Order: sequence, then C-alpha cells, then structure tokens
Amino acid sequence: MSKRILFFILPVILIIGLIIGGCTTTPTPTPTPTPTPEPIELKLAHAYAPYIDDPNEIGLGQAIGEWAQKIEADSNGMVKITLFPGGSLLGNPDMFPGITGGVADIGWWDPIFDPSRFPLTLVFNVPGLKWPDSEGKLEIIQQMVDTFPELQAEIEDIKMLLYCDVDGGQLHFRDRIEVRVPEDMKGLKVHASGLLALLIQEWEAVPVEVDIFDAYIALERGTIDACMYPWGAVRAFRLHEVTQAHTRITLDRPIACMVMNLETWNSLPPDIQKVFDDNKMWGGLLTSKAVKDEGIQGRQWAIDAGALIVEVTPEEEALWLETEEVVHEAWVQEKEAMGLPGRALLDELKRLISEY
Repeated sequence: MSKRILFFILPVILIIGLIIGGCTTTPTPTPTPTPTPEPIELKLAHAYAPYIDDPNEIGLGQAIGEWAQKIEADSNGMVKITLFPGGSLLGNPDMFPGITGGVADIGWWDPIFDPSRFPLTLVFNVPGLKWPDSEGKLEIIQQMVDTFPELQAEIEDIKMLLYCDVDGGQLHFRDRIEVRVPEDMKGLKVHASGLLALLIQEWEAVPVEVDIFDAYIALERGTIDACMYPWGAVRAFRLHEVTQAHTRITLDRPIACMVMNLETWNSLPPDIQKVFDDNKMWGGLLTSKAVKDEGIQGRQWAIDAGALIVEVTPEEEALWLETEEVVHEAWVQEKEAMGLPGRALLDELKRLISEY
C-alpha cells in the first residue's frame, strides 16, 4: 500500500517542483548607464565687438556669436565654443600665428594682415573685380581653391571653416570736397597699403600707411586727407566724426575667413567635422550680411552727420575701373616674378566671374 502511495506522490512532487522552478526567474542585472561624453570645448578669438543676444543688434561680432551657437546646437551640445571678442585673446595682426600656435582653436582672420604668407589668396582682394552677390562670390572662391593646388598649399596649415564677402571700400574725406573721378584725387594723402597703394599712385595721390586703429586720429590731425574703408569701418571707428565727404565707388570687395587650428580639426570626430562643413556656406552668408548691415548703418551715420555723399555716374565709374586694370597687371607681374601662377589665377577668376 505504501509503495502505491509513493508511486503516485513522487510524480506529483516532481511536477510541482518543475512548476515552481519555472516560475522562479533569475533577476536581470541593472545595466550600467553609459556615461555622457564631455562636450568638446573650443576657444574662438576675434577682434570685433562682443556677441550680444539681441535681435536688434547688428555687426560681425553678433554674427560670429550666432554661428557659434548654431554649431553648438547642430552638434547636440557636443561642442561648446567660448568666445573671446574684441581682441581679448588675439588681435587681427597676430590672429593667424595665434591659431596655428594653438592660442585659440578658432579665429576670425583677414589675409590682408599676412600678405607675404598668402600672396595668391589675396587674388580675391584685387580691386576692380565685378563680383556677383555674396553667394556667387563664395561659390567662385571655393571653386578656385578646389582648382588651384597653389591656393590649397597656402592654407594647408589650417582648416578653412568659411569665407566671408567683405563690403567694398569707399572713399572717405576729411574735408568737404566733391571727388567724382580719379583726377580729383591728385595730391591728396590717402591711407592705403598693398594693391590699394598702387591704385592711389595711379590717381597721382600719395599713399600713407596708417593702422586702421589710428585712422581717426590721422584724419583729425590731417596726417591723411582720405581713407578707403568699407562703410562698416565708418561705424566701427566712428569716422563720421572726422570726415565731411564720401564718394560711393566700390573699389574692392576683399575676403575674411573663419579658420581652425589643424590639430584641433584632426582631433574632432567625423560627425563633428561634418557639422562645421555643413555650416560653411550658411556661416559665410550670415557674416557677409552682417558686414553689409554694418555698412548700411555706417553710411546712415555719415548722412546724419551732414556729410556730402557723392554718387558717381556710370561714365565716371568707368574711369575708376580703367585705373584698376593697371593694378591687375602689376599684381600679375609681381606674382609671376615670384614664380607663382598669377596670370593663370587672375584670368580664371575673371572668367568665372563673367560666366556666373
């Protein structure tokens, strides 16, 4: 009898054990949370007024700040850019060596401050070129850089983040004089250097080299009679206070750039590099517009100060352009003497501009 009972009880116990064992699960270990990576911190230096988060404010410093904010947003917070405006970390003359030397990771740089180091890049600053709008100009510049290894070689030590179309230089005079044609410039002392100095000599004026930061005092004291700056410089350096006449003739439309230290660039992950590359044209157009907005305000300040604004006729403009052609040939000859393809560069640039 007892054996029969055991025969029936043992299978039941076994089944119950299996059921209980199947219902008992091993606790799943809590996964270790993946640590949030630290943002990549970058220093950006420029020499302009600081960024103010104010939609009514205009200016290059404002645009640079907006560009930095967009890079941060597009990287989903993986990039943090600290701004050093107003020359607080690097000024214009020492910007390029400061970037290549790692003083800052990013900088706003004007090639005009390094003419001997970038002789071919300054083809984009040659006066008298009939550039299209800013977008067209930036596209042409990139096409030129992609075409000529010599241009690429000049910027191989940095990463070019964007090009900016700087507003053209106008003529600003200490005295209330009406200058309409190059002949009216004869004998005047005019601040200029480089190619613009050659242009001034073609007008039989006297080029005087003055730092832009000293232009106000030079005009006030009569060290110079005139200067050639974009309207934005009138705003930035308050030149409307020491000038009484302005001739509206676009003599040149130079470039400026945002550049990055090459080691910093190479250390960035590919997805972060893509964020910068994807914002190259957007940033170029943003900063180009900011420069032009500064110019609009600078011109208005001159008008409000009661200055004489001279608008040249198409026939008068043609006379200015004739003198600029002489400068083109001088630029070519200088570069060819250095063993550089100056003529090929300038001819191709003119062709692209004419076909745009």
